[in-house]
Amino acid sequence: MNVMELLTSAVEKNAADIFLIPGMPFSYKIGGRIIYQGDNRIMPDEMDKMITEIYGLAKNRGMDKVQSHGDDDFSFAIEDLARFRVNSYFQRGSQAAVIRVV
Repeated sequence: MNVMELLTSAVEKNAADIFLIPGMPFSYKIGGRIIYQGDNRIMPDEMDKMITEIYGLAKNRGMDKVQSHGDDDFSFAIEDLARFRVNSYFQRGSQAAVIRVV
């Protein structure tokens, strides 16, 4: 699943948060419960690509801060879909992210 499909699906399912953690399937927080979306684990190289794609959607947002400080907080909007707040960080040497649907 690419990032746009992931974000669109989250909005359609009324998810509050999206969790992208390497070695785990991606998951949504819906109605206060974390629900895994399938059994396919996101491996670190795939996670790197997804987070790079998220930064691309944010437009004019480089990855310098997360690479130099280990974490970054930012937001972006996709017209006719929703706004999203992102916490991107390194966890045990791999990138991870939590995305809030606003």
